[in-house]
Amino acid sequence: LSSETCSANMYSSYGEEQLAYPSDTKKYNFFGLLSIWFPAVAGFEAGSTRSADLSDPERDIPRGTFIAHFISSAIYITFPIIFACLAPRASLLNDKFFASSATWPAPEVLVYGVIASTVGAALTSL
Repeated sequence: LSSETCSANMYSSYGEEQLAYPSDTKKYNFFGLLSIWFPAVAGFEAGSTRSADLSDPERDIPRGTFIAHFISSAIYITFPIIFACLAPRASLLNDKFFASSATWPAPEVLVYGVIASTVGAALTSL
């Protein structure tokens, strides 16, 4: 992590050409980006089916849902900030596998995380 890299990446540069996906020339709007974020937080309401185990469901379900939304939103906001401080803008624009090459301690961590997330999502739908 570098403060120089972070300050260089802090401001937008929408006109800069990216080479990771050269055929992607679409302009994204708020609702297009919301469609990417929404499925990540839409499953929290599935916890309400387990409300019989709670001591006070009327209080605990809304509280747990809001806390889960807050934590996942904080994580989603934190990753771009960390990536902006970690790599030069050219790497962020041109390396389509930057997230896997920047994982710590090894790129396999990302693969294991995707597998664990997939298995977890499958188990919640049983």
